[in-house]
Amino acid sequence: MKLQPIEELYYDNYSAIPINVLRQYWKNQKTFSCIGVPKEYHHFLFLDGCRAEYTQKDGTVFHANSSDIVYTPSGSEYTLRLYDFESEKSSTVGLNFLLFDSENTPITFSENPCVFHGSLYRPLFRRIEDSGCGARPCFGKMKAGLYDLLSTLSEAHQTERFGHCRMIADGIRYLENDPTLRLTLPELASMCHVSERYFRQLFLEYSGMSVTEYKLNAKINRAKIYLEAQSMTVAEIAEALHFTSSAYFTKQFRKKTGMTPTEYKNPKNSFSP
Repeated sequence: MKLQPIEELYYDNYSAIPINVLRQYWKNQKTFSCIGVPKEYHHFLFLDGCRAEYTQKDGTVFHANSSDIVYTPSGSEYTLRLYDFESEKSSTVGLNFLLFDSENTPITFSENPCVFHGSLYRPLFRRIEDSGCGARPCFGKMKAGLYDLLSTLSEAHQTERFGHCRMIADGIRYLENDPTLRLTLPELASMCHVSERYFRQLFLEYSGMSVTEYKLNAKINRAKIYLEAQSMTVAEIAEALHFTSSAYFTKQFRKKTGMTPTEYKNPKNSFSP
């Protein structure tokens, strides 16, 4: 299953499919276990007036508070204990669902269970519950509610990840994910609707290095992958990574690694017996 970080879902073309939603009051039973029976679907559990203790198959324990959402990816095995019920109406709302990327590959946004904090999710879960718990569930509204929930979670994590640098989040994502790194500083700044100076300042605060230095490091790391694959010549790699010439690529590669691209590609030939 492909790992897709939650903050990346905000701009991705993914598919979310709700399976079912259920509110439980846990009056006579306050524990649940799926040890030995891995969960078939991804699962969200909204804690409405109670707390939860999860014990995973490997013995790891974590807790969640009222109004938290607990995410358990498909394949999870755990024991759940609910406690500190605030009233007789305290309950949980569970939602089973599936996720796929644009190529219909199953995805998860965490390989391990995780907890999302914040009371803003309550009305989102109420919408999903209202559309899915009746005698005849409305899957269209359930799906719309699930997309709203995932978008809200994704946006919250974007803010958490990028902090005060979120104004240039699109530029950061480009630099982190595009192997060609073709866009210039002016183009990156224009993408984020900020000045070049402000982009440069925020990126330095975010990464600890200039845009130029970051791009060069990323290109050298990408070049190493190409060289190790043994499928491209030095000239082809220089062109693919938009170096001005093979000589300039070789100069920068040697400065960063202490050897030429050819020596890196054929280490046995770079030392005399």
